[in-house]
Amino acid sequence: MKSLPKQDQHNAAALQGQAYCRRLFSIEQELAGLPPEERYTQHLARSKPVINTAWAWAKQTGPLRNPRWAKPFII
Repeated sequence: MKSLPKQDQHNAAALQGQAYCRRLFSIEQELAGLPPEERYTQHLARSKPVINTAWAWAKQTGPLRNPRWAKPFII
């Protein structure tokens, strides 16, 4: 990201994708102290909307069109 001019960095696709990943990791950290069953339930409830939004973003912006970038999205 450092190679982009400052004014272009806030709209960069890489930063948007990174924001989704950071949100998912943040959810995991917040749930770390819960019992396994509760963590699983909370994980599904809180992560699913983020994952769905990230998936829609990826389909719309084009990372899935490049096989190298699509790998993390393939289940």
